[in-house]
This record gives sequence, structure tokens and C-alpha cells, in this order.
Amino acid sequence: MNARRSRGLRGTRRGSALILVLLMTLAVAALAVAAIFMSSSAGLLSRFYDRERQFMYAAESALEQAISKLERDTSFAVTSTTPVSVIPLTDLYDASGTAIAGARVQVWGALTGDTTSSGPITVTLLAQVSDVVGTRFVRRVDLRREHFAQINLLVNNATTAATAPFEGGASIVGRIHANGDWGQINGGPTYRDSVSSAGTVGGNAGGFLTAKVEGTRRIPWPATDSVLAPDSIRAAADGMVIVPAAADPTRIEFVWVDDGDGVPEAGEGFFRVFDLLHPSDARLDLQPTLHGPSAAQQHYRWDDPIIQNQCGAFYHRGGSWQFFPVATHRTAWARAVLSGAGTPAAPSSPEWEGTPNQQRDATIAVLQRPTARCFPAGSPYLVNTERFTESLANGGGVGTGATHVYPFGVENPAHRYGGSDTTFTALVRTCTIEDDGELCASGTISDLGQWRALSGSSYIAPLDADGAGAVVFATGSVRASGTVVGRVKLSVRGQLSILDRIVHGLGPNSDSADCSQLFGAVASGNVSVLDNAVTRFRRVGAAAPPGPPNIQSVHLGGAQHLDLHGAYLSLTGSVGVLGSGTLTGNAADQPTCEGSRYSGGCLRHVGSLAMMTSQSFSTSNGAGFRYTPTADACFERGFRPPLWPGTNRYTVLRALDVRPRLLIGNGALAAYFASLQGDSE
Repeated sequence: MNARRSRGLRGTRRGSALILVLLMTLAVAALAVAAIFMSSSAGLLSRFYDRERQFMYAAESALEQAISKLERDTSFAVTSTTPVSVIPLTDLYDASGTAIAGARVQVWGALTGDTTSSGPITVTLLAQVSDVVGTRFVRRVDLRREHFAQINLLVNNATTAATAPFEGGASIVGRIHANGDWGQINGGPTYRDSVSSAGTVGGNAGGFLTAKVEGTRRIPWPATDSVLAPDSIRAAADGMVIVPAAADPTRIEFVWVDDGDGVPEAGEGFFRVFDLLHPSDARLDLQPTLHGPSAAQQHYRWDDPIIQNQCGAFYHRGGSWQFFPVATHRTAWARAVLSGAGTPAAPSSPEWEGTPNQQRDATIAVLQRPTARCFPAGSPYLVNTERFTESLANGGGVGTGATHVYPFGVENPAHRYGGSDTTFTALVRTCTIEDDGELCASGTISDLGQWRALSGSSYIAPLDADGAGAVVFATGSVRASGTVVGRVKLSVRGQLSILDRIVHGLGPNSDSADCSQLFGAVASGNVSVLDNAVTRFRRVGAAAPPGPPNIQSVHLGGAQHLDLHGAYLSLTGSVGVLGSGTLTGNAADQPTCEGSRYSGGCLRHVGSLAMMTSQSFSTSNGAGFRYTPTADACFERGFRPPLWPGTNRYTVLRALDVRPRLLIGNGALAAYFASLQGDSE
């Protein structure tokens, strides 16, 4: 019994061993299979990451090619918010040059960020890599494109020491670039910012506080139509195309209409247009005839019609400042008004009715007042010498056939006031005023010019009411001046003359400046500051041999220096001044600018200049202007006048990967680019 039991137990143990061996065999087999699968998965995963890395490198390579194309291909630029193909659909190749089957890359580009045409220019590039499965990898790069106004002085042609606008000893703040040689003699200005040139940079090495850069890449110069054609389209859409009337020139004046709080704000910027009916009439350009046998003795005659009718002084009456031309002071009614209580006394009656020398001295006394000023033809301030009415018996209308036509305000005591910006009349008439200063000489009255109706019966048109920027497009010979409120571009197919100061309503670089006021002027021809009675120091005297006390120094612009704000671009000529070599009066009488005397004083410009060919602002000590530029902080941040052209220089703002699924479906690409629009920075 016991023996049989023992043999049974041994049999049982032998069976269990077999099972254990089988289990171990299966386990080892499972491990082997698992190892095989893991090895296979690792290989697949490695190849997947290798492919993804290839996709990433392909995207980066394509983006580099796209950036290079933007910088070097002068015929190509991304200028639309609609995506365009920068690099067409292209096969991918590995390091050995073998095509990767089914894999391709394409780069798209569009304008993003602030797309109002006045904000910084942001270009987004999107590299899309795909294979037979679909989009596999997407990388995005945001670029900031430089524009012309960010370079304080840009000259396309080579300059010389004679044509450089800066004087020796000047301290220049702002970037300078020349597409040719930049010529500046030793002892020239001190450059505090970069000076670069596609050629060489001359001058004293000690005058460059930052390293000068020679042999840089040339900045492509814009073709005339590439700038002016989009401007005309934009202006036409806003109803701001100005076509000359029967005669040139046309005057465009920018006007700030305050709502009463004293702060220039959106919707307060306007412009108006004055058409001169006598071509090249000196009354529009404020250019009286100069007299004198030498430059140091040149002067305006005190009885020149422009001096008498368009120059005068402001007086404070009834809580407001009103302007009275010199000729008006000759009238008894004006002297009575201006001698009233609380009003600065006007020259007394005997001075105006006395000898020519007494009348000369009375004229000079008016012009030497702190409030003295001159205005171009058509200005509402000239109401007393440019708006004529018949006698009240004839209804007070504009005179057409009366023997004598009265200057405004002579007959009706209630209308005896000085000119202000509100004394506006569309038709401007002129005549030869008789010696008594009261009447027009018979047969001399004529139409001088007319303000243009811009919208219905309105002679004033709003500019940048919605903050999106405005373009005023004009043809022919244009005169410009005024106070600009908003983001505004004046585009001229022809010559542009700066008649008087052009300034922002809110001063650039001020603590309150928010880059909402940006002005730019571009012309196919020259852009020039006129040499006239308000831009330069002048002397006024008699026709007799000059010398004290016959001649007195005056500055009829209301200030000794000329202020200019904004960006100015001449596509085929220069940006500069007329009469840069004109010296008038003794140097000792001229305004001082940075320690030297000039007939124009300082030309204090905040902004930028770009031109085909440079010119000097002064050819000798005492002649022309001393150009004193300052960079505009808003331009430096990338903001610009509307549609201001860009250069071929780009900086990378950011690079990031994009989820491929965001670009799946019809319209997904356009929708993604649209989602990136709207930010100003």
C-alpha cells in the first residue's frame, strides 16, 4: 500500500514539471515576441522622428529662402492681407539630395498686425510641409519690415561735401543711409547714430560716434507709379483727389478745427483747397520784390503791395485775436478800433498821413510787433484787404461793376473787425487801393482766386475721422501748409512747395503723443521750402540807398525759425530749400541757430527725408537754413504715414510652430492669417 502510494506521488511530480517547462517556454516566447515588437516600434518611432525633423528643417530652410527673397528680389514684396505664395510647392530632399517621396513644402505670406496702412509693417510667413497623409508640420515667422520714414535721411544717389545738407559742427541725431557714396568733408557734423552707405562714407573719423558702415546692401528705390498709383486709388475712394483748376498752382492748407478743449483729437483734422486764378502770382507764394544793390542791402519796400495787404499784426479784441493787415491801419475806422481800451495801440494817425518816411516807420512798427505775421493769398485772415463788397445799398454782394468797391467793413460799423479763421469767403478779390486807404481804384478790381467746394457746398473736408488714415492726391504744382491732425499723406504728381510751416496738432515726441498724428508728403518732383516772407528773415525799408534808419530787421513768419514735422519723399528729385544761397541783410541781424546766423534760422525738422539726389540747405554762412533734424519716436517704433513705402530690410519678431490641424479645410489658411490682424505692435 505504502509502496504504491509512493510511486503515485512520484508520477504526479513528473507531470507538474512538464507543465512548468511549457509555461516557461511560452513566457520566453512571449518575451521574444515583445522584444521583436518593441524593436520594431523603436525603429518606426525613430524613423517618424527623423521624418519630423526633416519636415522641421525643411520648413526652416524654406522660411530662410523666403526671407532672402524678400530682401534681395526687388520685384517682389508681400503687400496684401490676402495670403500669397512666397515659395511655391516644392519637393523635399534629404541630406544626400534624394527626394523624400510624397513630401513637399510651400511658404505663404501676408500682412498681419496693424493693417490700417499706418501701423508698423508686419509680414507673417507660414511654411507648410505635407505628405500623402496631409499637412504634417507648420512653422510661422513674424517679420517687421522697415519703412522709409524710419531712416532719418535716405539718399539714392551719391552725395558730395557740397550737396550734403549738414553744416560743420552740427550734431546729427538719426540714421543716415546713402545708396551711393556719402561725401562729407573733414570737420563736418558729429553723427550720433549710424551712417551707412552702399559705397564709401567720407568725413572725419572722429565725427562718427557709432561705427560708419560701408559697402552695405543697396535699398531699392521705389518707382514713381508704384507709390503714386495706390495713393490715387486710396484718395479716390475717400473723395480726396485734387485736380488743378484752370491755372496752377493749387494751394492745400491743413486745418485743425478744435472742439473747444484745446486738444487735437480724432475727427478734428480738415483740409481746404485754394485755386489761384493768376498763374505764378507772387501773392500766393508771399514773394515780394527784393530791392538793393547787394545781398547785404537787399530788402522789401515798405509799400510793396504784398507787405501792405498780406502782412500785419494780431490784436486782442473782444476775447479773441484778430488780424489787421498793414494797409488796414491806414483807415480811420481801423485806427479807431485798434486804439480802444484793452487793445495794444496801433500807430497814430499822423504817422500814416505824414511823409513817406513816417509811413515807412509806421509800417515797420506794425511788422516789428511780437504778433506780426504774413499770410498767403486767400487766407481768411486777410478779410480786410481781400474781401470786397459793394455798398450796402446794393445788397452788400461781391462787387461786379461799381465804380468804387469798398474794402470789407468800411461802411457798416457792425462789421468792422479783423480777420480770423472764421472770416471765410469762397471768392477772393483784389484791387489797387486808393491812397486814402478807403476805396479800390476804379477798374482795378479782379478775381484773385477761389476756395474750392470739396463736398457739396462745404469748402472744408474732413481727413482721418476714423483713424484709418487719409490720402490727399493732387496733380500739378502744389503749395502746402498748415496744422495736420490725424494720419495723413499728401501725394503729388508734380512739384510740391512748402509754403509755410507744416506741423502736427499734437507735437511729435511729446509726452501725450500716441502716434495718432503722422504726416507724410511725397512728390514725383522736387519737395522744396519756398524762399518767401514767412520762411526767412527779411528786412523792410525804403527804396532810397539802404542803411539805418531806412531799413529794419523783421521776421514775418511769426517765429525766427521754421518748424516742419513729418516724412518727406521726392521720387525723382530732391527735398530741400529754394534759395539756399540767398543772403539777405547783414549777418549780425539774422537769427542765430546753433551758434551761427542764417537768413532762415533753424529749419527744425522732426521726421525724415528721402530723396533721389541731395542738396545743401545753406551754401555759405548766413545764407539759407541750418538744418537741425530730430528723429520722430513714432516713426522709430514702426508707425508711418498711410501707405508709406517699405525698404527691403526685415527683422525677425518671433518664430513658433503652428498646429497642423488649424490649416485643415477650405479657407483655413486665409482664416488663420486673418486671425493675426489687428494689433498695432
